[in-house]
Amino acid sequence: MNGPLSGVRVLDFTIQLAGPLSTMLLGEMGAEIIKVEQPGKGAPERAGSPSYHGLSAYFMGTGWNKKSITVNLKTEEGLNIVKQLVKGSDVAVQNFRPGVAERLGIGFEDLHRINDQLVYCSISGFDPAHPYGSKPSFDLIAQGLTGVLSLYTDHGHRPTIPLSLADLTTGLMASHAILGAMFNRERTGRGEHVKVSLFQSSLFLLSPIVQGLLQGLEDKIDTFTRVKHVGFLGVFKDIGGRYFVVEAPDDNFFQRFAMIPELKEIAVRDIYATKSDRAKNWAELDEEMQKAFSTKGRDYWLKVIDEAGVPCAPVLSVDEVFGDSFNLRYLAGVNDNKIGSMRTVAYPANFTLSGSAQYRRPPMLGEHTDEILESLGYGPAEIEDLRKRNII
Repeated sequence: MNGPLSGVRVLDFTIQLAGPLSTMLLGEMGAEIIKVEQPGKGAPERAGSPSYHGLSAYFMGTGWNKKSITVNLKTEEGLNIVKQLVKGSDVAVQNFRPGVAERLGIGFEDLHRINDQLVYCSISGFDPAHPYGSKPSFDLIAQGLTGVLSLYTDHGHRPTIPLSLADLTTGLMASHAILGAMFNRERTGRGEHVKVSLFQSSLFLLSPIVQGLLQGLEDKIDTFTRVKHVGFLGVFKDIGGRYFVVEAPDDNFFQRFAMIPELKEIAVRDIYATKSDRAKNWAELDEEMQKAFSTKGRDYWLKVIDEAGVPCAPVLSVDEVFGDSFNLRYLAGVNDNKIGSMRTVAYPANFTLSGSAQYRRPPMLGEHTDEILESLGYGPAEIEDLRKRNII
């Protein structure tokens, strides 16, 4: 594999979404990711539909650029295989329920004794001191407890849950923290125990909008807080019910609305003259703008707003985005001799000098077990014996 993490080995004990996403991101930067799975069953994200040649869509979302080895961690011989892998690994990541990794013998202390330069990342729902600390947790629990979910509704409607924001954010934060620990190891020679939780990662999402609350300047954070802070932005509906977005975050941008005949009267009103004025009168401004936008079609508004130099865009469906041929350049994929062509959304950062990773399709369960064991010195007969005894 190419990329800035070429030569780095990561042991992936993760399941579901947040953990597997964090390791996939490292793999997309060139690291070798060895996903350790339960023999005969595999990680739970392999289950579900739709599926493509036996790979579930859920698993495909986080399985790229990984190798799969099946190991029964509840056996001494299976645990010994993992310990051998730890000796040559740089990173280990797990997101079991608190205490499970330790009971399996793959907790931080267990693996750090084998390799004191190992960067070990634990991903959990909460930190141990939290009232929910010992409970199992998933994405929606963290979104609900941090208030993130409350922001995805208005006018008393039930919140929508289109994205796994807690899981996605936690996966990003974990990979980010792992890279920081690896950089520190380069300077000190010491490994690290990195701890990341869904709850704190979700809480961090709120950082840009809660500063007024934390400093005592506001007493409520809701769906419209961001609108009030920015001064003017919104999702608007045209005469035919189609949506589009507009964002004019400062006085210069907002005053450009005066160039549009239908919006000039609104743009020049004294109560909207400055960003602070618009923040104070945001509800009235939103209502006036929506009334104006409801008189004509979306294509017209996007044209005249763009000509005025104000950022705007249609609200597209996901299938519209991926049906646009231009956006194909932001996809990556492989032509695999086993299952044919596969595509995914490409890693969003480009490394000019170290090169981008060459994509490997998500692995079949245990696909690389023999390859990995052979690299540890196991012979064909030993591997076959381990398989017969359900060790691998």
